[in-house]
Amino acid sequence: MPDIAQIRSTEDVEQELAGLWARAAGGADQDARNRLLVHYAPIVRQVASRIAAGLPPQVEFSDLVSAGVIGLIAAIERFDASHGAPFEAYAHLRIRGAILDELRSQDWVPRQVRARQRRITDAIARHSSQHGGYPSNAQIAVLTGMSEKDVAETLEQTWFSVVESLDEVVAGDADERSRHESLVDVAAADPEGSALARERHSQVVSAVAALPQREGDVIRLYYGDRMTLREIGDVLGVTESRASQLRSRALMMLRARVGSDLAA
Repeated sequence: MPDIAQIRSTEDVEQELAGLWARAAGGADQDARNRLLVHYAPIVRQVASRIAAGLPPQVEFSDLVSAGVIGLIAAIERFDASHGAPFEAYAHLRIRGAILDELRSQDWVPRQVRARQRRITDAIARHSSQHGGYPSNAQIAVLTGMSEKDVAETLEQTWFSVVESLDEVVAGDADERSRHESLVDVAAADPEGSALARERHSQVVSAVAALPQREGDVIRLYYGDRMTLREIGDVLGVTESRASQLRSRALMMLRARVGSDLAA
């Protein structure tokens, strides 16, 4: 039997995939599951590449891919098409979650950096609460007693942990049901949960809208348009490193703003 990727007709591909999913249901056909794994494997590298873009060099890309493969296997085993979500979107969540779990287990962020991050996040939250806006790096330095250089370096080193925290604030507990339902319209089935999700989404949207222009542009280009930091740098006329700093700063701001709002 030829590989799915070699079948040119979209209809043939869909029929072949449907057949494989039917055979793989319940784990009865290991060959079908393996073929699905090979077909969807490119999603793993796509997700791993995006996460790796802002990580320090000591984090091995191969470790991210290995963790992502575990997430893909879990996605194939647990996917429930009856929820109405496309498998690719569900797999993306499982793969990303598995990679983040691997990064948490490595605990590569030094304790001193984590402490600085908390000081910066608290300072941003206090400033936003008192003045309704976001502080500059210079203002953060004054509020935390850190140098501007230390502020910039901390932002550069901790973007992953900020993304992790922001995900937890926005997404909440991601059990198997919520992983599927986060991808489909469940207002009729769970109006209270849907209302909460809309409220959280609205808070994040408002927080992004309140960002300074450049930080807001980076977030929209990176998460909305799926651009790389290098591409964003070209658009904004800055270096890739500067684009990374702007993203880190924006995520710190969002974490402080959204976390503070939800705790209120």
